[in-house]
Amino acid sequence: MASTVTPATLTVTLTEAITLNGAAANTSNVLSIASVGTVTRKIYTASTAAYDAILTFAARASGSAYVRADTKYVRITNLDNANWVSVRIKNAAGSPEYGAVRLQPGQSFILGPDYQFSVNSGSTAAGFDEINEIQVIANSADVDVELYVAGA
Repeated sequence: MASTVTPATLTVTLTEAITLNGAAANTSNVLSIASVGTVTRKIYTASTAAYDAILTFAARASGSAYVRADTKYVRITNLDNANWVSVRIKNAAGSPEYGAVRLQPGQSFILGPDYQFSVNSGSTAAGFDEINEIQVIANSADVDVELYVAGA
């Protein structure tokens, strides 16, 4: 069966707006991502017990597995109003290495295409590895996180 979905352009707009002492200090940046044919939006509950994988890269898309070459945009947002969540990134190298970011309530973590990260033990990045998996864990109480993935 041939797909009847026509790919479209995903538009991501980041806006900062504030007025200080009567003067606006606003900015807006737009990212356009062409040829998006699939979108997944899921809400996960991150527990405090252990890191849970919410996204993995595999040869075939299914469940929480996505095809790396087809994935164009990933956003993870902490939906909690009081607790932070740790987002841990695992590389695809033979000996797994990890990096992590802490998302406070309402904060988001965004990745564009060809996401890679560097594990660094010195003052400079030694090189970049492909991301293999993204995991989450809550700090002191369960936290809902939203995962938004756009792909080809």
